[in-house]
Amino acid sequence: MKSVPISVRISPTEAEFLAQLKIPDAITPSDKLRAIITDARKRTESPQSYTEASTMIHNWLSPIFENVHEAEITTGQYSALVAITKEWLQEFLTYTSLAGSFENNTSAQQNLESFEQGVAERTLRLSENLLQLALTKESRCYQADVISSRLQPIQEIAKLILELDTPTKEIS
Repeated sequence: MKSVPISVRISPTEAEFLAQLKIPDAITPSDKLRAIITDARKRTESPQSYTEASTMIHNWLSPIFENVHEAEITTGQYSALVAITKEWLQEFLTYTSLAGSFENNTSAQQNLESFEQGVAERTLRLSENLLQLALTKESRCYQADVISSRLQPIQEIAKLILELDTPTKEIS
């Protein structure tokens, strides 16, 4: 493909940022600008496959969780809550990023119902995983009681749900 030369004016702050920006396989300012344009194009176009969507979301979330992981190593801490949420967030965002690729051979209603089912499955899986952390008084989190201290409202809701499910006995 033939290259088209362009000229741009950027501020000294932007030039310094570009010089310090680390992008794999991009060394020169031109390489970096091409990588930035490629990245912007990928973000504006819908992913075409689960793998493509997962890679896109992973690249987006990585800097955030790399900082968290680095802090965990520095402090010698680990949070099962953060780990579970990170895994779920990656999966959930990947799934929802593909929502625009509804199947053309099914009705809009079927597509919406299928999407809702996928959202429910993923959200309820997160709830189950988080509630498993409550099986012990102190969870493997930065704050040992971060889960147990918030159980009371959840228990009340669960009790109400169980009461709704239990048939009432008729008085004879």
